[in-house]
Amino acid sequence: RQMCIRDRPYVTSVLGEPDSSGPNAQEPTVCDARWIQYGLEAQFYFGHPPSAEQSCSVGPVAAAVMTGDRWRVGVDGLAVGDDLAALEQAFPGAQRSQLSPGLATLAGSSEGYVLAEASYGGDPYPTLFATVVDGEVASFLYVSGAD
Repeated sequence: RQMCIRDRPYVTSVLGEPDSSGPNAQEPTVCDARWIQYGLEAQFYFGHPPSAEQSCSVGPVAAAVMTGDRWRVGVDGLAVGDDLAALEQAFPGAQRSQLSPGLATLAGSSEGYVLAEASYGGDPYPTLFATVVDGEVASFLYVSGAD
């Protein structure tokens, strides 16, 4: 089943209420939510001014990390657990890179490959990143907000 990651009400309508949800420890206006069964941790951000309450109730996804072999990306279906050869075959233009500290904390690793990028303020920005641990894809990180 394919899922497009959008806003909190949509994700909740598809996956049900998260196993945990609340303000992010470093940035209290961001809402962290975790669905353990699905291997999904998402951060929602919304409001004028932003608030944890608005972010947790109606916020769009700011970033999400997906773990577990159920998650697949790309035309060839690159999955968590696949090796580097599969990554390079599915995404021949993937660039080895390191995540910023904040995104690395969410992803659980800073090492990996940019699978897709856009620009934010004129600078390249990873919108889909595969973290790699011991030569295997450990997770996918989706980051919104690029233009």
